[in-house]
Amino acid sequence: MGTMRAKDVIKRHILNGILIPLADGLIQGVTEGRISIGHNMTGNTVNSYAAGVYVRGQLVYIKTSSESIPKPLRRKLGKGERFYAGNIRWDEEMQESTFTANVSTNGTTEAERSIAFLRSYKPSPNGWALVVCNGVEYAAYQENEMKIDVLTTNLNFAKMFALSMFKPMTD
Repeated sequence: MGTMRAKDVIKRHILNGILIPLADGLIQGVTEGRISIGHNMTGNTVNSYAAGVYVRGQLVYIKTSSESIPKPLRRKLGKGERFYAGNIRWDEEMQESTFTANVSTNGTTEAERSIAFLRSYKPSPNGWALVVCNGVEYAAYQENEMKIDVLTTNLNFAKMFALSMFKPMTD
């Protein structure tokens, strides 16, 4: 009986004391980072971050960036659509030059694809998992072609932030 209770206390602590705060911190960090570096034309990329916490393969928690920031100005630009010079961007800056989208999208807004991905993702049924994603179809294009950080820095932040949550036992 005591062993089962101890295991339950440990499991609750891992979930509520480590993984959920880590998911929240990662979403806050990546959202703040994305806002600070700019490149937020319509606001869809910055609104599309999501973190999911899994226990034994089951999704038990989702946190999205769209919960805490202004909604996108409009739906995602589809391939060939333009955002014109002179328009006010999501980040309240004026668009300096006309931008033509190079990637096809589903034309939605916010974190819909991220949440759908987290719900469809199948981690190991043994143990815990934390997944952070961005649901815009052009996230890889932004990272690789435009050299805009979408998730890369988040990995290093995750390592630092996660390690700060573990403390040595006192004597």
